[in-house]
Amino acid sequence: MIEQWWPSIACMENIFTMGEEAKAAAALEKVIERAMPLEDAFAKCSKGKDFFSAVTALGNLDTAFGSFLEWLRAIEMMTGVKLLDETKNPGLFGWAEEFGFNAAVKVVIPKWSDTIGYLDTAFGSFLEWLRAIEMMTGVKLLDETKNPGLFGWAEKFGFNAAVKVVIPKWR
Repeated sequence: MIEQWWPSIACMENIFTMGEEAKAAAALEKVIERAMPLEDAFAKCSKGKDFFSAVTALGNLDTAFGSFLEWLRAIEMMTGVKLLDETKNPGLFGWAEEFGFNAAVKVVIPKWSDTIGYLDTAFGSFLEWLRAIEMMTGVKLLDETKNPGLFGWAEKFGFNAAVKVVIPKWR
């Protein structure tokens, strides 16, 4: 499901770079169309509850998909286009709302602030995943010599006081 839907977000580049309404509308429709299997999966898994786990607590799928929400919000903010729409995918829309209101999520998901921008938060939410992958595989994904700009940003982001409070270390 996600393997079909997430790459369709790449189609959103048309909204960023093209001034043509038709291309932007087509890109948006593709993203919404590919979100439908996720909508169906939510309906089946949740059994009418607030979360994919079909209980009142967050499950693994909630956590995994929830890690994408800040990316979606950043894209929505930059494009002015709603990717999770209350009328087209009400289950996912409601789930995202409930996920954001969950007390456990509020503690670990960074909120937009004056010191950290939308893209910082979106990209930053993946840093601990990258560090965990590096540790497990022994492969350096953020290398100071190969990508010094990104490496420097990641270091500064990690030392930001607001970030330290909300993003837990993976180990």
